[in-house]
Amino acid sequence: MATILERQKAAQMRAAERATKRALSLSIALLRADALYEAFTTAAKDVDAADAGARAEASDAALKLRNTAFSRADAMATVHFGALYAVADKWQEWKFSDPTVDKLLADPNLTLLKQHRHAVFHADHYDHGSFKALGEKPGAFEWAARTAAAIRAYLKRFHADPAKHVIDHIKRTGW
Repeated sequence: MATILERQKAAQMRAAERATKRALSLSIALLRADALYEAFTTAAKDVDAADAGARAEASDAALKLRNTAFSRADAMATVHFGALYAVADKWQEWKFSDPTVDKLLADPNLTLLKQHRHAVFHADHYDHGSFKALGEKPGAFEWAARTAAAIRAYLKRFHADPAKHVIDHIKRTGW
């Protein structure tokens, strides 16, 4: 029969493993979002998003279920923002904390990102207001980039000194 001290130590080890696994999981999810953004920047070089001809061509091609340079770039951007919201959502659910990240996630842009993610991954109408709302909000894209950068910086610090960050996380959240 395990002593109280042994059970406490085992509980602490499980909490440490959980925090470490969650940090790694956030890192992998952020890398996915980053890969989508990189694919978007590559695809965007092939099209000027403001070009009405490219939009019309993409609309016509959609009726034939064919991708165009515009639809590829649009897909990479929209899925990137959806994936970034998933990272932010888990950050909050798993109770990670960093002053810079937490301040960015308190911004109303997070709600726009959430609505955008829902419209993307729940196959809402192509002209759903959530798509336009994110794109038309001044500074929203820059906010998203700063948020991803802040989460990335925290995760790099976490992985560089996991013991410190695991202990901080456990103290802040409990076991």
